[in-house]
Amino acid sequence: MNDMGFDYLTGEVSEPTSYTPPPIGRYRARVVKAEFVDPVAMKWEPSDDSLSEEEREEFNRPFPRLRWQLEALENGDPTEYAGRIVDQRISLRSGTNPKTGRSFAEQRADVLRLANGLGAKDEVTGLKLIDVNINGLDREEAVAAATSALTKYEGMVGVVRIIHIKNKRSGEMRESVGKIVLPG
Repeated sequence: MNDMGFDYLTGEVSEPTSYTPPPIGRYRARVVKAEFVDPVAMKWEPSDDSLSEEEREEFNRPFPRLRWQLEALENGDPTEYAGRIVDQRISLRSGTNPKTGRSFAEQRADVLRLANGLGAKDEVTGLKLIDVNINGLDREEAVAAATSALTKYEGMVGVVRIIHIKNKRSGEMRESVGKIVLPG
């Protein structure tokens, strides 16, 4: 300790720390950021080197991400996790996910339902997440245009179901939005 007692100014971390994800459950949340993420621009690399050419192409494809800020439990009760940001990666693929047997379009459909005040069983076939013309744009410009169009979802409020996902490299548990909970 120095003569002035200012050792704390160094910012030394003197105790073990760890990250605790919010518990699995349903939370009332608000979209605070809607953006397209470009794995190539972020210099992301797949953790599995044995990916096929098609899987590698899918990994590198830009995708929409909604960042939800937790506000309360589903019933409105306060939670110590209020203020936490939880990401939702939205697939743009078509068809059925072979791992889950569910449609890749399910999350997109739920975002559209919530944004349009529709119930869980209301049909949204033909609606688009965004409507933007990217013809003639390079990758960076196309991602910027798509992000600009996606920002219309910022401020949207709904109930989301939080799930936990284990990071394959670090083994760390992280949270993710598994599903938007819709009425009906």
